Amino acid sequence: MYPSNNALHQKYTFYTKITANGGSNFYFGPYNLFVGCFTGSVNYADNVSFDVDKPMWVGDSVTNAYTLANPTSTRFWCTIQSNEIVNNDATGTAWSGATKL
Repeated sequence: MYPSNNALHQKYTFYTKITANGGSNFYFGPYNLFVGCFTGSVNYADNVSFDVDKPMWVGDSVTNAYTLANPTSTRFWCTIQSNEIVNNDATGTAWSGATKL
């Protein structure tokens, strides 16, 4: 089983049918073939080197306070293409908080 176009990032679901002597049939499945990197086929987690809690004193320099480390992926070939800070409203809109980026 392989997709006719392996450049597409998607899931293929298929079944198999066996036929035995005498004409009896049995079906197996569903089976899933995941090709590429898409939601549902890969999971991401914070990079262990990313310090998620950075306490600072008033007046401390905030230059380079955070270095955004790309998250890790459950599929090594799903490389991170971008890493941006967005509002926490599940829309992905650009950051509009009181702090500057």
